[in-house]
Amino acid sequence: MTPEEKAATKKAAQAKKVSDLSAVELLADEGNPGTQTAPPTAAKFKAERDAAKAKFDKMTPEEKAAMKKSAQAKKLSELSRD
Repeated sequence: MTPEEKAATKKAAQAKKVSDLSAVELLADEGNPGTQTAPPTAAKFKAERDAAKAKFDKMTPEEKAAMKKSAQAKKLSELSRD
């Protein structure tokens, strides 16, 4: 590409709005802080995960087996509907 073409391409990319970006362009836009998970949100997700893990650890082996069986049945029914 010539320097003029590079400049035109860069200017066109800068003029694009976030709503106009494709999914691939949004994934590639890691440097934009607006597309990253904010630390408070990340902390919330971590707290939810820790609570779920603690709840699972308190379950008896029979409860764990029943939960896994239920989850497998749900997944199977979702896959068979499609």
